[in-house]
Amino acid sequence: MAAPPEARTSCAPMGSTKHTGETAPGSSERHGAWQWRGWVKRLVFVLVLAFVIQQAWRIAAAGDWSAMQLHPVPIAGALVAYWLGWLPSVWLWRWLLLAMDRPVSWRSAIRAYYVGHLGKYVPGKAMVLVLRSQLLGRERVPPLTAALSATYETLLMMGVGLCLGLILIPLSVDASQWKSLVPLVPLSERALRIVPLLIAVTGCVSLPLASRLFQLVAWKVARHETAEQSPPAVHIPVQLVTCGAVGLCAGWFCHGASLALVVAGVGGPPFSPADWPFWTGAVALATSVGFLAVFAPGGLGVREGLLIGALLLHPQVTKPQAVAAAVLLRGLWLVAEAVAGAVLYWGAHGGEKKPLRGPQRSDDAA
Repeated sequence: MAAPPEARTSCAPMGSTKHTGETAPGSSERHGAWQWRGWVKRLVFVLVLAFVIQQAWRIAAAGDWSAMQLHPVPIAGALVAYWLGWLPSVWLWRWLLLAMDRPVSWRSAIRAYYVGHLGKYVPGKAMVLVLRSQLLGRERVPPLTAALSATYETLLMMGVGLCLGLILIPLSVDASQWKSLVPLVPLSERALRIVPLLIAVTGCVSLPLASRLFQLVAWKVARHETAEQSPPAVHIPVQLVTCGAVGLCAGWFCHGASLALVVAGVGGPPFSPADWPFWTGAVALATSVGFLAVFAPGGLGVREGLLIGALLLHPQVTKPQAVAAAVLLRGLWLVAEAVAGAVLYWGAHGGEKKPLRGPQRSDDAA
């Protein structure tokens, strides 16, 4: 039986607006609130960036720039290490899509992931989700599923990076160095060894809870960016999250190697495996905290400020080298992202191969 006109009219989706020429109640107030939030974010970003520039200039002016030298070979190696550092993230994202019954090929996953990186320089960082969702459209992946999986992968990666930074930095410095970096939180030598252990144990024990929390946050973010209401079928096993976290640690160590090679490229100490945890902790902590600063496109300013402070803890890194390495790392990684994005976008868009399907889940086999 057909519904009466009144019933059909009331079946419009929630949030939809009829074209009656009238403005929905409260829409102008919400629009004004969003405008104010945008302006506040821009103001905070400008103030933070100005502060970081002023501090970097003060630190650089206090050093001797005459010994500064550029070495192209380590800098080229830093580019390669940065590219390799994202492969574990692509691997995890591809398996997350498979867990949502949307398998994609390696070629499509790599292309969408690397091209989508450029979206993080748009304020709010939501453009990353938009780009990756659109690029997976040819694989018939719904936008909400692509955005949900990409958000989950990003949250897990930054969570792993934050934990790595909080673990590796205290283990790599002594009490006096820590006090100069974080004067408000003084820690003894014994505490510098116990606190990282507690963070590591807490992170491992709370991984199932963190996985569920990331899933809820990712769902809210993805639904907001894609304007879709119906959730996809999501089943993310804890085993996949655990393996993904281990793989992301390997990716962060590649980024740490990239930072170490950049420091060597500006005349700093050569790359040494003994210092590898320090470089990894520095870049992981600075990048993850920069990600949390949603007002800063790509964490610009926030990441550099933290990175300069962390690099100054190394006894062989001078003040000019710390400033130059932080600035060069930003420019180098931007070039790497632009080159990879351009090559993959224009050079790898044809001839998609069939996606590789992973092993079936136990519930599917049943």
